[in-house]
Amino acid sequence: MPAKLDIPAISARPLLIGGMHRSGTSLTASILADAGLDIGPTLLGAAPANPMGYFEDVGFFDFHRRALVGQGLSSEGYTATERGVVPAALDAEASRLVAARTRPGVAWGWKEPRTTLFLDFWQDRLPEACHLFVFRRPWEVADSLFRRGDDTFAINPVFALEVWTHYNRLILDFVHQHPEQCVVFEISQVIAEPCAVVATVRERFDIPLGAPRQCYVDSLFSRDDGPTRARLVHDLAPEAWHTYLELCELAGSDGDIEASQRDHSVGECAVLEWARASRAEAIAREAECRIRAEVEARVSRAAAERRRKRAPANVVRRAARKLQAGLTAAARRLLQPGRDASDDAPRLLPFPRAGEAGPAKRAA
Repeated sequence: MPAKLDIPAISARPLLIGGMHRSGTSLTASILADAGLDIGPTLLGAAPANPMGYFEDVGFFDFHRRALVGQGLSSEGYTATERGVVPAALDAEASRLVAARTRPGVAWGWKEPRTTLFLDFWQDRLPEACHLFVFRRPWEVADSLFRRGDDTFAINPVFALEVWTHYNRLILDFVHQHPEQCVVFEISQVIAEPCAVVATVRERFDIPLGAPRQCYVDSLFSRDDGPTRARLVHDLAPEAWHTYLELCELAGSDGDIEASQRDHSVGECAVLEWARASRAEAIAREAECRIRAEVEARVSRAAAERRRKRAPANVVRRAARKLQAGLTAAARRLLQPGRDASDDAPRLLPFPRAGEAGPAKRAA
């Protein structure tokens, strides 16, 4: 059995923030970081999928990815059956990561969705660690993965629900084994009451945290309260649905438990989704045409403005060229031999005709 890592007694317990990808772990980590949790010196930068940033410690991010690749899995951690296994060659790196982050009296931890696959590994090495897990409705996570454009889910869309189920089953199993070390929140609870979430972590785990500011940006987080996708998950992925209900009960969240009672068959849900997708495509095309027209209009206005600004300069240049041509012509006339400066006509020199006496002979 691997030896646990040495953590100074006066250091705060590390807090590991986990959950399925696209479940709101970045938002949760940003709130805790704002409250004073040290989540890492070097974090992943922002990207179109997370314009506010991922709030992931690059060291743990790279560590988990290499461990997954080492066991033949996707570095993204998309698996519906496997747990993360760390090769023996990476044990020393785990120790270095923890040692580099541990400072006396500092509340610290990390956020990384792949941590969910390595819960047993980190429990063996950091048995005093505490865990905050975040979950999100399975149909919303699947939709977020689809919109992000991952090839894995474009080829096999149902796989998104299978991966969601696997991650959250691992969370449930771990929480049941270590209830005193875990708290679970639905992302809607984090959004609605971030201060209450931080207070729960502070009081439950005795981690020194302050009050966070508002970190939530509504436009960056989509919710789907419609009946069709919830009913599709209920009927087509019952394991995901029941896992979601278990998580809601554990977190004390109302969730969307009535979805299974709504009056839509699977076929009707599919047609409604078809209609919604077609409408979304039409709206996207309209937006694209509108943007293209706006760009073309801006280009035309810019070209007209450039021409307007160039017009006075063109007049001056034409006048200068005309003046220069006139001066050049005048200079040439002055410099040609046999031309009088006061008369444009050439001056002819008198030469005697053949057989005619010149002036000297006539004078003689």
